[in-house]
Amino acid sequence: MTRLMATSLLLGIAALVNTVVTQAYMDEIFHIPQAMRYCQLDFSVYDPKLTTPPGLYWISLWMGPFCNYWTLRLVNVVFGILTFWVIQEILRLKGTLTRQNTWNVWMFPVSFFFHTLYYTDSGSTFFVLLGYYCALRQWQSSAALACAISMTFRQTNAVWMLFVGSCLAFEHLSKKTNNRLYTLPTGRLSLRQTFALVLQLLQDIYTHLWDLLYLMLPFVFLGIGFVGFVVWNGGIVLGDRTNHVATTHAAQLLYFVGFTSFFGVFHLIPKLYTRLGSKSLLSIAVFGGLSYLIVKNYTFEHPFLLADNRHYTFYIWRYFLKTRRLLLVPLYAIAGFYLTRTISRLPVYWTLLYTVCLIVTLVPSPLLEFRYFIIPFFLWRLNQPLQLLELQSLEFIFSLGVNLFAFYLFLFKPFEWTHEPGTQRFMW
Repeated sequence: MTRLMATSLLLGIAALVNTVVTQAYMDEIFHIPQAMRYCQLDFSVYDPKLTTPPGLYWISLWMGPFCNYWTLRLVNVVFGILTFWVIQEILRLKGTLTRQNTWNVWMFPVSFFFHTLYYTDSGSTFFVLLGYYCALRQWQSSAALACAISMTFRQTNAVWMLFVGSCLAFEHLSKKTNNRLYTLPTGRLSLRQTFALVLQLLQDIYTHLWDLLYLMLPFVFLGIGFVGFVVWNGGIVLGDRTNHVATTHAAQLLYFVGFTSFFGVFHLIPKLYTRLGSKSLLSIAVFGGLSYLIVKNYTFEHPFLLADNRHYTFYIWRYFLKTRRLLLVPLYAIAGFYLTRTISRLPVYWTLLYTVCLIVTLVPSPLLEFRYFIIPFFLWRLNQPLQLLELQSLEFIFSLGVNLFAFYLFLFKPFEWTHEPGTQRFMW
């Protein structure tokens, strides 16, 4: 019944979007024509403006002569429904499955919005989460296959492929050795236990080397294939590389901290009631110092951010991140401290892998784009404990309100540019 309700809701919103937005919009002006060429079995032309692989267009091939903007958007509606299912299954394994919690995760506004447009994000997110689910179930081949497909939607998913593969390996070692060090929460790990964990890990890798090699073999092949692609392509980015040059944009981590604190605020609230000791205050001070150094030295202003007032990031950058960046440092410090406490209950290997993958995916990106935060936010949110029913209800109302606001602006508050014809719309 719950899945039927989710399906009906998403189909209804998609029908409304297709009724109001009857032409390709924003990045769809590149994605939809390319998909229509593929539907006609024309693989000879690939739009140089596209920077991602053609996984989304391959998936759309089955539409054949029925390929149009409406049916193509329906592809992501299907991915949205499948994402609801995989969220349910992951929460079931985590022991936090309730109807309310499933809806709260699924209705994460940035992800939910793009289920109604023909973008790569819905498929990319679904296959990464599917890979993560299969890894939790120790389904080696299925996890690798899901990750491989996700890399055909976004090549940066190679990083999350390594995350999934590494989680699979650690879960395997944990069950094989029954060693509590692997499941010990990060926040309770002493220096002595950390040293013991490293020694134990090296010993277990040696003891179970062939098991691990067999387990990781599909992921090793994927990694080799990805490196081969990068060498062949001359870089990670396809098509237009001039606006996607890798840089050291460490401020992305602070933006992610702010983003996650905003959308995950109801998981931070319980942490606010814990008493802060001298070590906690010292940690906040360290976070503040790092935040100041990052804001001062590693903030990057991408031309796209300044040129397009259709995205919310344009206004966030203009009125907050650019003009009041130093005033935000204390907020980054406090939010960063409390976010680390939300993952302190997770195994140390998970925390370390997640942090490394987060840095590798976000820091090289020169553009502040909320869609880049979708997968790491989902992985964080799916690993949060079940909150009190009152907080779950507030989270649902909050997500519902943000979604209603976003769709209302997008559908019913269009505007026009003086320098370019056509209807413009606000969006993530």
